[in-house]
Amino acid sequence: MTENKITDFARQAQEELELMAAGSMGFPTVVNFILSLILVIFGFSTVDLVLLLSWLLFMFVVMGLRLLSQKLLRQPKLFGRLRERYFAFFQIANLLNGAGWGVTVIFLFPVSDPLQQMVLICLILGIAAG
Repeated sequence: MTENKITDFARQAQEELELMAAGSMGFPTVVNFILSLILVIFGFSTVDLVLLLSWLLFMFVVMGLRLLSQKLLRQPKLFGRLRERYFAFFQIANLLNGAGWGVTVIFLFPVSDPLQQMVLICLILGIAAG
């Protein structure tokens, strides 16, 4: 009896996550785009340009994948396996987005400038909170 309740709860939680992913209309991705550009502007003087532009290109590709997966999830009459695949695609895009922001600490963290460190910390905290 409790296993049925647990599986029902898990199914309801999954459906709620899918509805939230489909209903966000891409606003988090737009915010992600703006914050990426701000980071590039602040890191332009201290970080290697090729590394910075490579990171920005990676983030743009991931943002495009997120927008595509949200568009696919918003399709009417989408059920079963196909919906699960689209939601898995959305989760992978979010994982790549998190990895892209996580790698900024390793590659783009300027050791010598405390002001840029604070800006980067605020940007990453904003991404984590949003």
